[in-house]
Amino acid sequence: MWPIEHNGETLLVIRSAALANCVADDIELGMAAENSWRVRQVDDGGLVWSSGLENTWRREPEAGWWRRFKSGLIASFPLEKYL
Repeated sequence: MWPIEHNGETLLVIRSAALANCVADDIELGMAAENSWRVRQVDDGGLVWSSGLENTWRREPEAGWWRRFKSGLIASFPLEKYL
């Protein structure tokens, strides 16, 4: 039997066409290349972040050491099957 996987997607129902269009426009703006991070894995197994401006970082940009520490700690737990 296949294991049950959980999905964390959220649904938002907007009854107003005008408001729905504004929300859709905001989502499109937020997903535009110049407003998004692109993460890719490089040959050495590490990750590289880049922005729409073609700047690149070897560590997660805009994340301080405490946030990186917590992410590393959480990553050490076997949670992949729950994602």
